[in-house]
Amino acid sequence: MRLSLARIRFLRGLSLVETTVAVAVFMGILVTVILIHHSSATAFQKTQVEGNTYRMAMLAVEQVKTELHGSVVSDVKSDEITYQVPNVSGGHVEVDSSGYIIYDADEAKLTSQASGGNRYLVRIWKGETKRLACIGNGGAVAFSKPEERMLEVVVTAAVTGQGTKEKESTYKAAERFFLSNQLH
Repeated sequence: MRLSLARIRFLRGLSLVETTVAVAVFMGILVTVILIHHSSATAFQKTQVEGNTYRMAMLAVEQVKTELHGSVVSDVKSDEITYQVPNVSGGHVEVDSSGYIIYDADEAKLTSQASGGNRYLVRIWKGETKRLACIGNGGAVAFSKPEERMLEVVVTAAVTGQGTKEKESTYKAAERFFLSNQLH
């Protein structure tokens, strides 16, 4: 059986130069795929951390709004707020015979406290401390009263010291509330 020249050339294999070029092209493609995967994973991780930080700050602001709904603010300090909570019975706010809201004798406080490496927005009422929202390991809450019946709340949620920039994030949420039901 005779082999044709084309068949012989095919059977002899690849030269060293051809093999080197093929390996170089394959390695270039592989390195490109790895770099694309790494950069997209890093971007995803950073976006996830920033999203979590945003949610922490906004949840804390919403918790302040919920806590103060129907309450009377009695004292505002830079790091805490003291307020009176309306009495609730059977899911309804109690009112006196004149139609005025009856408030609990014990005042409640909103502030931030550290616990287990994180800071939390907490409510202290009747000797009990309740965590309302986590604001991260570098978070803070600030209160101010820019006008007589206005309350400004600034929540800074921060995740810091996690080793890489992709795992660190800070978000500052500021909200102003009109205090419509104040006694004075």
